[in-house]
Amino acid sequence: GSATKRIVTHRLLAVLVSMAVMLTVISVFFLDMGQVYMSSYISGVEAIGILWAVYAFALALGSFIAHYFYRHVWVAVVLASLPVVGMMIFDHSWAISLIFVQAVGANILLNQIETRVQEHTPSSVRATILSVISAFGRFVAIPVSIYLGWLIEHAGIRVGLWVPTVAAAAIIVLSMAIAQSLYTKDTAHNMSL
Repeated sequence: GSATKRIVTHRLLAVLVSMAVMLTVISVFFLDMGQVYMSSYISGVEAIGILWAVYAFALALGSFIAHYFYRHVWVAVVLASLPVVGMMIFDHSWAISLIFVQAVGANILLNQIETRVQEHTPSSVRATILSVISAFGRFVAIPVSIYLGWLIEHAGIRVGLWVPTVAAAAIIVLSMAIAQSLYTKDTAHNMSL
């Protein structure tokens, strides 16, 4: 409908939706396979349960403090993306701690994406656009979850970690595209004054 058309034709909204979808890909890995990842370094079910509770706290913390990052979205991009890359690079038990940093960053970034979407859409289609974004995430989560399960079963958790790592790299590239676009517009505006 009109919400999807607006997303496709408005470059900033299209990039923000793409970033939200990439966050979904990353979150599918952690929500579906995070305990599997942890169990490759820690053998105790009780310890994994405690770590999973810390993960839930980190998600809540990200949502709670997100509004402090309105003018510092780049920090959220870094916190949501680089820990995933770090987990791919460093095959060590301490890399589990990066899951918690990523959880905080992901919820901050998702909040900031939703805030920008609300700012750049008229009120008449705002709720519909947010619903479409949510639906995109759900539609993507289904095949990603199935694929990750199959990939990890056949190739292992380290190979499966490539999926969220590619999504994290995409978030970094997309955020740089937004920053470049905004910088170019600001520069042109300042030169015309």
